[in-house]
Amino acid sequence: MINLILATDMSKHFVEFNKFKLRVHADDFDIAGNDKDLCMNMMFHLSDISNPAKKFDICLKWTELLYVEFFH
Repeated sequence: MINLILATDMSKHFVEFNKFKLRVHADDFDIAGNDKDLCMNMMFHLSDISNPAKKFDICLKWTELLYVEFFH
């Protein structure tokens, strides 16, 4: 679980995304085997940054909630 939380760190976005792209295109890519943690980290990260892809009113509501949480 700790690794999943750390996977949301935007400072590692491009390094991890490039690593993921390389593994996905590899002949020995195994989503249920050796690449499971990498895939889980990427999915967790993508869901963390997905807010701007939502309808504007939903995006705005989530952003407001984020600010409330941050300033508490």
